[in-house]
Amino acid sequence: MLSIVLLASLFFASCSDKKKQTKEKEKTSLELLDLRGKVQSLKTTTYYADSEVLKDSIILENKRKIFNELGQMIEEQNCRSNGSVFAKECFVFDKENRLIDEKKYDDKGRLTYSHQNKYTDDDFLTGRLSVRYKYSSEGDVEIDTLINAPLPKMKRNADNQIIELQANFKGKVQKTILEYDDRGNKVKGSVFFADSLLGELKFKYNADDQMIERFFVKQDTIVFKALLEYNKEGKIISNRDYYKDKLTQESLTKYYTNGNVKERSHYTDFGDSKSIEKFNQQGKMIEDLRYTADSLTYRELMEYNNEGDLICSRRYNAKGEMPNRKRIYKYEYDEHHNWIKRIFYEKGRVSDITLREIEYFD
Repeated sequence: MLSIVLLASLFFASCSDKKKQTKEKEKTSLELLDLRGKVQSLKTTTYYADSEVLKDSIILENKRKIFNELGQMIEEQNCRSNGSVFAKECFVFDKENRLIDEKKYDDKGRLTYSHQNKYTDDDFLTGRLSVRYKYSSEGDVEIDTLINAPLPKMKRNADNQIIELQANFKGKVQKTILEYDDRGNKVKGSVFFADSLLGELKFKYNADDQMIERFFVKQDTIVFKALLEYNKEGKIISNRDYYKDKLTQESLTKYYTNGNVKERSHYTDFGDSKSIEKFNQQGKMIEDLRYTADSLTYRELMEYNNEGDLICSRRYNAKGEMPNRKRIYKYEYDEHHNWIKRIFYEKGRVSDITLREIEYFD
């Protein structure tokens, strides 16, 4: 059963019908950090403070991030109060701007962790390798492979569609044979393990060739099932996953006319939890609700300034009474409208102050 669960979950995650769904453009590191302009480096220092004036303050965090000209972070340094580096991470992206290599180093500059991803030309993740490095007091290294998912063998038809995937799992061959209809839709996948049929993957589409149902069937019994719904722009608005007819998770999404997410809710049967997140038209979260077994756990409201930076958040208890956590933020900005100083207030008092030094390519 474990091999079936693993195989079906990996297939559903990695073999989605990308050409029929609206693929969201992945944000760059600068976009995720809300940084404007061609930023080359960002140094962030956070101080413990009890007033708006910094004087002999204790440094809580000292980091430096370095970016390439495409806006992706290629190095992150964790620094001591004197500026010396005690740990860093390096990132490598391919020509398609996909992360293909990540490495971590300790305070002696020794490699402690590496992770590599491999892709096909059509954006199919085909291999992962994660390795951890441990050092003895004498400097001897011990290599521990955490993940080693080698490239599966793939066969393609004349239309460059994948028709067979084959990989080794604990010394035995794991194979999936795919079939397509005359419109190019993937409709069936026969899954084999050590030459024995495990089950079949089946897919259904609407009139717009969007995948609306996918199943993993074993001995005429549906083991896994996913149901999808779309809006007229082709964005997924509903995704429900089932295991043996039991709902395991549900994601519902509403959109503004500009395409940004307006509201997103997610349910999982793990812990019987539910979340509802609401956003403004600029993509900033303005309300966050959390539930356990249909009972509200907390509600948090957020406010932003004209630059799009958070200036206030209030968290209310389950009864909707007075906020049991209120946070206020004040900023100073440079000529690129990136903040360079932030004062954080909690319980009406200054809690910390963060200074940012930003270097630009131009």
